[in-house]
Amino acid sequence: MKKKFLLIISAVCLFSCAEENITEKTCDYALTLQEGVSSDSEDLSAVITINTGKDFFRKTTEFPLNVSFDDLPSGTAVVTISCEGFCAVRYKIVLPENSYCSTTVKLLPFNDNAAAVLKGRLQTSDLLTVSEDLKVFATPVDSVEKFIEGGEIYDVHIENFSGNETSAVSGSYELTLPATMQGIKYVINADGFLREDSAFEFKTDTVTLFSGKTSVKNLVYTN
Repeated sequence: MKKKFLLIISAVCLFSCAEENITEKTCDYALTLQEGVSSDSEDLSAVITINTGKDFFRKTTEFPLNVSFDDLPSGTAVVTISCEGFCAVRYKIVLPENSYCSTTVKLLPFNDNAAAVLKGRLQTSDLLTVSEDLKVFATPVDSVEKFIEGGEIYDVHIENFSGNETSAVSGSYELTLPATMQGIKYVINADGFLREDSAFEFKTDTVTLFSGKTSVKNLVYTN
């Protein structure tokens, strides 16, 4: 009986010791944020949240917008970046086991002073103003991945960037869009319309927009 008791104690001890030797697989993760404008950078701050599915991590970083998270659980995580005056960013990343990885994100400005403004009129081929209320669309040529690099990243979303639209009232339109000092190219499109049994169609056009600048682009229809 005493021998059985000792064997049970030994088994419990071995199981307990084995549990203590199991180390959680973690990853150290660093994030660098760059702003796409020249501004009073010293006043910038950003909030970064990381959701691993089981745990939630949150940090606020001041200029120069570098932040690190130590001992994050390895595996897939969702990273969200919020910075006042810039487009919010969200993406998924695979954090490697017992390792280190880093990501650099270029923030796109989206406020009254730093965003780009595109405006103009809708016109027919003979340059008459279109009187109909139509939709105008702006889609960036570059994918969101151009503004984020480092690590195994997917499902990237940049708020207010992937597609924007507005109503052209009585032929006039205006769009506020994210842009950088180097410029971002957009494809411009618009709804078609019918007039006196004639179909008017707008062929897509492109325009490069710069941070803090207003660009005028009249859209010409064909029939």
